[in-house]
Amino acid sequence: MTLRKKLQIIKSDKVLLSVILIHLLLVFFHCAYSFFTDYWQCYVRAGFCFVIAASTILFLRKGFAVTIAIYAYVLLYFNRFFNYTSFLFVLFAIYSYEKIEKPALVLYAINLFVSFAVKQYAIMTLGINALNCILFYTLAKYLFATKVQATLLLTDDERIVLEKLASGMLQKEITEFSENRVTQIIKNAMIRNGCKSKAELQQKYIAEYPERKPVKSQEEDD
Repeated sequence: MTLRKKLQIIKSDKVLLSVILIHLLLVFFHCAYSFFTDYWQCYVRAGFCFVIAASTILFLRKGFAVTIAIYAYVLLYFNRFFNYTSFLFVLFAIYSYEKIEKPALVLYAINLFVSFAVKQYAIMTLGINALNCILFYTLAKYLFATKVQATLLLTDDERIVLEKLASGMLQKEITEFSENRVTQIIKNAMIRNGCKSKAELQQKYIAEYPERKPVKSQEEDD
């Protein structure tokens, strides 16, 4: 996917756009804060914020999920042991890109244990932290697992194809692209929007954009 198409998706995904802008602002604030303290972690945090913003632009939700998960593991060694910001970031990563759920949780558990050993905290401290993380994960599953994405994330090409299909055209009648290209466009839109079938994607599109002029297909005329 070209950078232009990625920018089209970011433009339609207000949350993703906000994430990018906020992390760029965090770069500025972390760097500015370094002038008031000799805290070298300011530059580490600023660097990670820039990497998260750049990865989100280049790789969209997948890029955001992977980089913020890595940032979360690093924060385990910087933050106090009862600071759960790092686990919150891991949850953000999981719900942005569900395929990394198992490795993200395993890596968090490993880094949690290592940071516990490095900082030489009491064993009960590890138990409290781990149980609270399990509680947060369980509640997140309960509260957010049934949430459905409200807005379709589409490129301009995907909008053209879906509009043609919603207007009554057959896939092979779309002249703007080759038939193979149309198939790939639909497949990409399905994957990005969590649709299991072409029909589900079309239903979501029609529900989101209900107003159109129906177009008869050539086969119907025959």
